[in-house]
Amino acid sequence: MEVADDADLSTRHVLRPLHQAVSLRSYTDDCDSNDVVRISLTQQCGRRRQADQCGAAGLHKRSTGGGELVHGTSCFVSPIIGAVRTLRFECVPGCTACCRRPGFVYLTEGDVRRIAAFLGMTRREFERRYVYRTRHRIRLRKPPGQPCHFLMSTGCAVHPVKPTQCRLFPFWPEFVERVSAWSQLGRWCPGVGVGSRYSLGRALEIAYAMRQAYPELYGDVGTKSSKS
Repeated sequence: MEVADDADLSTRHVLRPLHQAVSLRSYTDDCDSNDVVRISLTQQCGRRRQADQCGAAGLHKRSTGGGELVHGTSCFVSPIIGAVRTLRFECVPGCTACCRRPGFVYLTEGDVRRIAAFLGMTRREFERRYVYRTRHRIRLRKPPGQPCHFLMSTGCAVHPVKPTQCRLFPFWPEFVERVSAWSQLGRWCPGVGVGSRYSLGRALEIAYAMRQAYPELYGDVGTKSSKS
């Protein structure tokens, strides 16, 4: 499956409000119910996939009867999230709540290259100082007592080239697949529920971009992460 290029993953291209054109890439995840919302996808220009027109998000409801989820051809989400046609989000200036949450910041190979160049360092120098690699994952090292090397009092020191994980927040699969998860996110992220409106289809497209960039985090072993 083709991986979105860097331009597709940038905030400028990915976080488009509802009033702009909506397109979908396939998105799959486990479902707990037989009654699901299906997003039917069709091939476009040999690489892009776009939802069939059916309301704002191109939604089709059906009962699967235990049907199989086919990666890359259809998308299933719970009926609860399917009932929500728009999500609202706008990053609040000066807020660093997401930066201070527990966990790690994972990188793509493209992130490593861009951030190193932005800091005026060679890739080797950057990795030696800031990066921790395992067999399948790359992440930023966490400094003692701090959430991130690049979190300053004025915000992110590498904001123009911040990691893909950060750029795609909060439209991660774990947050947009269920209404309850999105609601809980709003308890600590002040940008959730305010500002620009995003169709469910657009939110799922961004979530799938997250899966493409970090397949090892979501068990999508057949998908290669971006190396550009």
